[in-house]
Amino acid sequence: MVGEPAGNGLPGKYNGLSMKSIVFNSLGAMDSSVLLPPGPGRDCNIVDLQQGKALVITSDPLYINPVFGLERGTWMGFQILAADMWAFGVDPQHAVFSLNLPNILPVEQFHHIWKVLHHECLKRGISIVSGHTGAYDGCNFPIIGAGVMFSTVAREKFMNAKSIDMNDRVILVGGPAREALASLLHVDEKTGELVHGNKYRDERNKAWDGLSIEHAARIAREVSVVDKDDCEHHVKIMHDVAEGGVLGAMEEIRAPIGMGLQLDLDSWVADENENTFLAYYFTKHQIWHASGQGALLIVADQLLAPHIVEELRDNGERAMIIGKFREGSEYYYKLDGKTIRYDAASRDPFWPVFLEAGGNQDGISNEYNSR
Repeated sequence: MVGEPAGNGLPGKYNGLSMKSIVFNSLGAMDSSVLLPPGPGRDCNIVDLQQGKALVITSDPLYINPVFGLERGTWMGFQILAADMWAFGVDPQHAVFSLNLPNILPVEQFHHIWKVLHHECLKRGISIVSGHTGAYDGCNFPIIGAGVMFSTVAREKFMNAKSIDMNDRVILVGGPAREALASLLHVDEKTGELVHGNKYRDERNKAWDGLSIEHAARIAREVSVVDKDDCEHHVKIMHDVAEGGVLGAMEEIRAPIGMGLQLDLDSWVADENENTFLAYYFTKHQIWHASGQGALLIVADQLLAPHIVEELRDNGERAMIIGKFREGSEYYYKLDGKTIRYDAASRDPFWPVFLEAGGNQDGISNEYNSR
């Protein structure tokens, strides 16, 4: 007898219930050197290497969508993989890529994909140390394998969600629906030109450049302030926004520590042109649930948070405080003047809209053959 699909029959991450009941309680052999094992909201994990050193490691699907062109698509796939490390406050040192490619992929296209991966690693000093490459039946874009990145760092370097206290502030960098905005601007030229006119291509390129958190994460992790008692304050945790949008990413931070959270989404000063374009596809509520690669969430105490925002803005980033942790364990957000309780069952609205707008599966599977 076949039961319900583990992922509810929809694309994207499995929900927390499936992961908790099936995966997180069955992780092979117990090992005391695993300082931070897999768990809800944990994009990076830590293994103790002794003598004050530890291994920080992350993995993700290799998402390369030829609808964007192979160069841009591969660049985006690299950014998605590296984002978890940057948000953890660590620069990747080593990478592993497993490529499971379509049988009909021309060798020139494979060469192009690999050249971009090599270039992005090379300019950051990342060594590709292992992997697997092959072509198989049933493999197709946009998910063509997976990647792993890892680094050796000092044990005391880690950010820790358990250090979050009541009244700690939440900073949003970049804004909601970054991936949705950039992707839809790329595939829906008609609506893009309708909204932006002759500035359409500039807006499309600007949105694409906004898909990386590298710059913002590097700035935020270096900001510190010393209080009157001579105690130094640093960022407590950073988290990249991905599937599930800003609201889903905040739940990944909040749920493991069980604290209450209050966000004021009305406090975010949105770009008017971006909002006009996104309104063709999403409600105001859906925008905050939509895929947000390129946005970064930062938690810091009341003293440090304004300094982080100022430093980010001075370096060209859009950043604002949008909420704080609170008493209890409930998660609420304010939008359009209404206070709403977060619903963990909410779905990311991006994929159905994207496929209908031009990122459809037929286009994905055929596009690279015509390049």
